[in-house]
Amino acid sequence: MLGGYGVSFWSIRQQPDTGGIMKKNTTGSDSSESRDDVRHRLHISFHGRVLEHLGIQMYQSPVSSLAEFVANAWDAEAKEANIYLPDEVGKKAVIVIADNGLGMTRTECQDRFLCVGFNRRGGNPDEKSPNLERPILGRKGIGKFAGFGIAEVIRIDSISAATRERTVFELDLTDLLGEEYIGTEEKPGHL
Repeated sequence: MLGGYGVSFWSIRQQPDTGGIMKKNTTGSDSSESRDDVRHRLHISFHGRVLEHLGIQMYQSPVSSLAEFVANAWDAEAKEANIYLPDEVGKKAVIVIADNGLGMTRTECQDRFLCVGFNRRGGNPDEKSPNLERPILGRKGIGKFAGFGIAEVIRIDSISAATRERTVFELDLTDLLGEEYIGTEEKPGHL
């Protein structure tokens, strides 16, 4: 870690052949969810069909998908962003985008990242990042879906530079697609 910054890891992978989402506890081992896990689960709000337009259709190129995650690192004041590509492409391939940006707390993940259409710039098109005063690239609050143009699962692992709080969750395209409204009931992303 550099300069007291947080860390964010974006893992983009195809859904494993076993199907479903793999749930991890804070130690990273496979486990069933505890009551605390269920009570503190993060959720995302939108109609399931929106992903067809925001992720699958807008970001069909691996280059544009990865560029979106690098832009997120820029907005988070990362001084480094590294992309790790798999040796082979296939169902179990994983792409990792790691940066040393400001990271996010659990509350920031819920209230900003998982809020589809969140406008980070507010009413100011010239908004700058808080410390490095970089121009903010994010505009529409939909870049989080860029990975769905090339993968079925996006895993976010973020450590806030401000609080050192670590938040880890996955967004699974199979769980999110559909004809229903995905609202305040606690649907995926899973912790």
